[in-house]
Amino acid sequence: MAKAGPAVRSKLLTVSDVTDLVGTRIRPDALSQKETLPAIAYTQLISDHLQGLTGPVGLSVARIVVGCFADTHVDAENLGDKVRLALDGESGTFGSETVDICILEEMDHDYLAPTDASDKGLYVTNLTFSITLDEATS
Repeated sequence: MAKAGPAVRSKLLTVSDVTDLVGTRIRPDALSQKETLPAIAYTQLISDHLQGLTGPVGLSVARIVVGCFADTHVDAENLGDKVRLALDGESGTFGSETVDICILEEMDHDYLAPTDASDKGLYVTNLTFSITLDEATS
C-alpha cells in the first residue's frame, strides 16, 4: 500500500522554503502540546484504490490535510503558501513513493482557542490535497 503521509513529509523536507520555517517539525496527525512553532501536522483522510475490469490498476488516490500551525495568522498563512508551492501540481519521487500528481483541492484558515487559562491560541492554515500514487498490485 502506498503511504501518502510519509511521502508528503519526505517531499516537504526537501524544500528549503518550508524547512527554513519549520526545520523538521513535520508530524503525523497532531503536534505535541509544547511544539515549537511554526510547525506542520498532516493527516491522511481517505485512500481509494483504483480498480479496472481485471482488478487493481496499481494506483491509489489519497486525500491528505496538511495543517500549518503558527503563533499568528500571517505566519500560518505564509507557511501555507510555502506548502502549496511545494506540493500543488508536483509529481515524481516523494521519499520512497512515486507520485503521479498532487493537486490542491482546498485551503482554509482557522484559529484554535487556548484550552488553558492563557490567551495564546494557535492559527492554522489547512491545505487539502488529492494525491495519486503508484502502488504494488502483487
